[in-house]
Amino acid sequence: NLDSRVDRKEYMDEMLKLVGMPFERFSAVQPTLESILCGEYKEFYEKACKRFQDWCHQPSYHKRAIGVFGCYLSHYKIHKKMIGNKKNYFLRSMR
Repeated sequence: NLDSRVDRKEYMDEMLKLVGMPFERFSAVQPTLESILCGEYKEFYEKACKRFQDWCHQPSYHKRAIGVFGCYLSHYKIHKKMIGNKKNYFLRSMR
């Protein structure tokens, strides 16, 4: 989850403890529009479907574009981190 969403972090901590599930929190990626269009995440923008690319150019959709790319990038980074790791894992998104 996003570092700024302490409420969501606390909620997930409580729920996972309640069911006795071990967990490791991953700090979600929160890109900026600039980092998507011409910065460190440009390669992901270039591979995105046209609809997601279009959102980056429509001010009324900027928040949605940042959220979609942030969620995708967060999952991507977790999967990449787990390459070669023999442990089972699953993701629970809560941006």
